[in-house]
Amino acid sequence: MPILHDHIIIKEPQWRATVEAVIARGTARGAPIPPDLPPGGSLALVKSYLHWRVQYRIKKGSLILLGSATAEGRSELRLRYLADHPITLESGRQVIVTFDDANPDLVRPVPVEVFRQFHAAPA
Repeated sequence: MPILHDHIIIKEPQWRATVEAVIARGTARGAPIPPDLPPGGSLALVKSYLHWRVQYRIKKGSLILLGSATAEGRSELRLRYLADHPITLESGRQVIVTFDDANPDLVRPVPVEVFRQFHAAPA
């Protein structure tokens, strides 16, 4: 099983984009299904205390595990995803959401121009 990061495990390299997108967004809704999987199934994000798992559910009850991430991996993916996707507030101001290192569930909005000054642009 290839390991891309210590806290992110992906079973097949071609599933990387899907697994990272689903875990970063926190939902499987609207995520692209890799073309090498059997037709007629659906993606699901299974959340537990230790891992978030991305599974492909086939109608006959079979499951294919695409990948998983620990809390550290989740935080890394969420930060990378949100750094690329500014959020527009009701006032029209755009912010980047950052996460507290001590408490990954605590989010802080930072104005885009301030964030860009202190962080390199994502590659």
